[in-house]
Amino acid sequence: SAVPQPGSARRWPQAVHADGQSVPVVRRDGRPVVWLEPGEHVCVPGRGPAGCVARAPGRTARVPAVEVLRVTTGVAHLIRTGKPQQIYAAIETGAAQGMQTLEASLAGLIHRGLVEPQVALAVARDPKLVQNRLRLLAQAGGG
Repeated sequence: SAVPQPGSARRWPQAVHADGQSVPVVRRDGRPVVWLEPGEHVCVPGRGPAGCVARAPGRTARVPAVEVLRVTTGVAHLIRTGKPQQIYAAIETGAAQGMQTLEASLAGLIHRGLVEPQVALAVARDPKLVQNRLRLLAQAGGG
């Protein structure tokens, strides 16, 4: 199944991994995708438009920000029926199945003090989602 990746023809993701293995990114309808067999996978978006690896404050170490997509029956149906634009919503609502958006990962890293906010917001697909998630984390944590 084709799994859409963040980016475009101008901003192509590099070094994408699924289940600990490097996977090639190919073009489908002008957009980057990776091909995965149906099932559960842990995908780590590559360097590039998603900037899924952010620098920790005051260190040269890197901290991975990961988006987790599980190819559930619902996700497989979206892929089969040509509705990849709805996969992100499936990830957002799939936390109980272990799914996580890049923005949720970035917000968690900021909340734990592992990444400077400006770095995380610069690599987020939608910085407002990161900020909203941060507000929710602060409310839940009493801070």
